[in-house]
Amino acid sequence: MFRRIAFLSAALIVSAGAATTLAQDSKPGPANKEAAQPKAEIKKIGIGDKAPDLKISTWVKGEPVTEFRRDQVYVVEFWATWCGPCIAGMPHVSEVQKEYAEKNVRVIGVNIWDDPKNVEPFMKDKGGNDKMKYTVAIEEKYEGDKNVRQGKMSNEWMKAAGQNGIPSAFIVDKTGTIAWIGHPMSMDEPLKEIVAGTWDAKGAAEKAKKQAENEGKLQKLYGEINAAADAKDVAKLKKLLGEMKELSGMSDDDMAGTSFSFYMKAGATDEAYAAAKAAIAGKGKKNSMLMNTIAWTIVDPENPVAKPDYDVALSAAEAACEASGGKDAAILDTYATCLFKKGQIDKAIEIQTKAVGLAADQMKGELQARLDEFKKAKK
Repeated sequence: MFRRIAFLSAALIVSAGAATTLAQDSKPGPANKEAAQPKAEIKKIGIGDKAPDLKISTWVKGEPVTEFRRDQVYVVEFWATWCGPCIAGMPHVSEVQKEYAEKNVRVIGVNIWDDPKNVEPFMKDKGGNDKMKYTVAIEEKYEGDKNVRQGKMSNEWMKAAGQNGIPSAFIVDKTGTIAWIGHPMSMDEPLKEIVAGTWDAKGAAEKAKKQAENEGKLQKLYGEINAAADAKDVAKLKKLLGEMKELSGMSDDDMAGTSFSFYMKAGATDEAYAAAKAAIAGKGKKNSMLMNTIAWTIVDPENPVAKPDYDVALSAAEAACEASGGKDAAILDTYATCLFKKGQIDKAIEIQTKAVGLAADQMKGELQARLDEFKKAKK
């Protein structure tokens, strides 16, 4: 059975000063013959440093960028064709480009950790061209290197900044300086301030340094939180989540998804649903994967929860559909299932029919079976 859940409790990423609970994927791409690392030492970079040059082999979509212009802000976002969270976040990144198109902001989606031969089929056959309404490029690989995870942008940007998961985004300000690094779903407020010229770059750099110093403490704390959730110790879990928020510097919005996941694991549904409502009401509603995960956790027929709140599930599913543009089969399937649980069978059939039509072969059978179930219930 295909999975649509991003395990939020395992998605705490603290890298380059950007703490986030939004899903990231750091798995390797296709298997490749190992190759030696480049002999040149990789220069470490972070917030406040000059952005490295763009090392691009192919400009797939949009006009090439030969240099960072002094009158323009750039979002350099890293992705791969195999990365589910990258694909889920593409509608949001496209909205960012649309919103800031007239404000001298250029979004560049750079493919890394991938076989370049995968990009063209992704753009043509898997909807990439429709999903990515911004400039798309493929990083330059080292000559003769067969290890697709070892490209020039991978090393000189991601590795240099301590970024171990994708999607990841770098915002380069009008001076060619790295102003922010983090998950694309968390870049809205920083980008707004950077464009307006009100961004506190020094403060952001200091915060990044402090968060990097706290990474070890956070990893230890994460283990304690997991243990508290397993033990169903809700009081201790609540205390530890508060410590996580303070230590990581995450906002209430950033904490909402993680809190939902841990509280559900602990069986504390009241606390979980409160966290879910906070995520839906905040910036989390723009994260289709987060919203879909919340909704499916509540309605998953294979893993029923003790006290399902179908109103919360439906609200999250609706937000997921809006964030994804209504073109993701798994998200539509979740939405239809929520509608069915709420007794809206005709609407559930309508949405599930659309999901089946969009589904890839490996998931079409399951989605069709659910559609048949909805139709049987109507009869």
